[in-house]
Amino acid sequence: MKDEDEVHKHIMNALRNTQLDLRFPVYHDRVSFPNLRELGPVEMDEIFRRLWPGKAITNDLVADDIFKKGFKERAKSILSDLWSGLDIKDHHFRTRLAPLNKKFPSTPMPDQIRPIIVSSPIVKILETRLVHKLQAYLRDKLHRSQLGFTDGMDIYVNIWRAVKRIEELRDRRKHVYCLFLDFKSAYNTVPHSLLFDKLRGILSTEEIELLRAIYSRMSINIGCESFQPNVGVPQGSVISPSLFNIYAASFLERLEENGWGIHDLLAFADDHLVINITKSSLRLAIRLTMQWCEEVNIQLNPSKSGILEVPPKGGQLTMQVGSCFEGIPIVDEYKYLGLILDNRLSGAKHVNKLFGWKDANGVKHKGKIEFIKNNLCPLIRNISLDYRVNLWQTLIRPLFTPLALLGNFLCQTSKKELERKLKKSMKWFMGLVKSVPDDILFSLVSINFDEWARIESERAYLKWQARLSKTWVAHLPKYKVICHVKYLPREVAQFVNLQCALCPKCKTILTPLHYNMHMVNVPNVSVLLRELRMCFENERDRAYNRPGRMELIEVLASKVRGYIDVMKNFLQR
Repeated sequence: MKDEDEVHKHIMNALRNTQLDLRFPVYHDRVSFPNLRELGPVEMDEIFRRLWPGKAITNDLVADDIFKKGFKERAKSILSDLWSGLDIKDHHFRTRLAPLNKKFPSTPMPDQIRPIIVSSPIVKILETRLVHKLQAYLRDKLHRSQLGFTDGMDIYVNIWRAVKRIEELRDRRKHVYCLFLDFKSAYNTVPHSLLFDKLRGILSTEEIELLRAIYSRMSINIGCESFQPNVGVPQGSVISPSLFNIYAASFLERLEENGWGIHDLLAFADDHLVINITKSSLRLAIRLTMQWCEEVNIQLNPSKSGILEVPPKGGQLTMQVGSCFEGIPIVDEYKYLGLILDNRLSGAKHVNKLFGWKDANGVKHKGKIEFIKNNLCPLIRNISLDYRVNLWQTLIRPLFTPLALLGNFLCQTSKKELERKLKKSMKWFMGLVKSVPDDILFSLVSINFDEWARIESERAYLKWQARLSKTWVAHLPKYKVICHVKYLPREVAQFVNLQCALCPKCKTILTPLHYNMHMVNVPNVSVLLRELRMCFENERDRAYNRPGRMELIEVLASKVRGYIDVMKNFLQR
């Protein structure tokens, strides 16, 4: 289908089927805005602090430049009467639909898009008034097992909790049945009328009326298509994650009432994991889930949910992978919050997805790291080594963080394999060949997988304890990957690779000593780095005409090129 209007029509029909439900009250009239207490300067500052410019263009064409530093004070002054009960024009509530393809690069079906709602800055300011109270409720009163979009929490806390709990049960010789639940378009299936009921006692009557007034005017638009939903919290809204957490909290409460402990319930927004040690409790968990979904209008997606059995160490599986249990497929791996868990908690499946794997037919599939590296090759080739390390920290390190959390529970052999893969990814990004020894790699950049794993676990533990005690962690440990020399030119990678090349005469791997044996005088990496550091400091400390970054790098590069030429001449003899 290529006709734009037809595409818009099919997308909106799919959304209408979900977000316009005549079983629940519809909006026949606009709800009047309540007369709320005027906010003081500090409270307005807090609202504007949470909102950022540079977002998508809105239907009413009100620019989010009002959130820029130079315009904030004037905007706060103009918009100070938003709370006085004035009727705000309807065109500010005409949201624009930005459909994202969840099946990229494949062509999606109409129900396989993520409907991002682009709303006016005016609406965002109105909604953000409620953020402080909603966040306070999430922090202090929401079920402890729900960590999604709660202050100070992140996905790594739940990854650590899941792995730790499973390993504890395995140590007690228990079979662990992990029930992963996927709710279909969860945010889009929350009925407004039921949500307002849940908010009583959390927000004041006037604040609930403010939300009702916003939703009674809000319409979703794309092209010539438009409709007004009575179901769903808009994805893209600053308060939607909090509203969903509050609406779905009854699920965790029900499971706890039926015997599950807080350590066996893990939730991050709409991602839920229920840990069981018997098939009867697994069956009950599925039945309670089905009942709850029916009551609150949330749709379970059985095909994307999964049961992962993790047997005791040395034990055998008791459930057949590929079959179903109470309508939920039994799987041998499941991706939970970015970490691919398998039956042995080895991390091998996650590593395969990062570095590539071969399927049953022997076909090689590229991994995520190789994909990133290949797409960045033209850029990486021309930048300094310290910038390459920065890129690695930004793009690759987060892929290893779940493995660092898992690493605390692995045997030494498995942990060494993860460390080997970590070093491989760093060599890739730094342009170093595989034969470069670890001591040379670590002389350029320091990283210790054991220490990183320990610190990540400590961070997760401290955050979880803070969640349980309703407190805040003042100081969290942080593991730093350090590049030892700033302004390190890309020629250093070539220098290191030549020092680890194959000797054309002796057919062995070269070293600085081996070069010297052939009367080729080149320093080792440590000496070179010392020379570069001294050269850098001399150039930087010049009283006049201090060079910029590119000039400094060129000065250091010219020094390295001299050694490179000497080594190349020897290898080409």
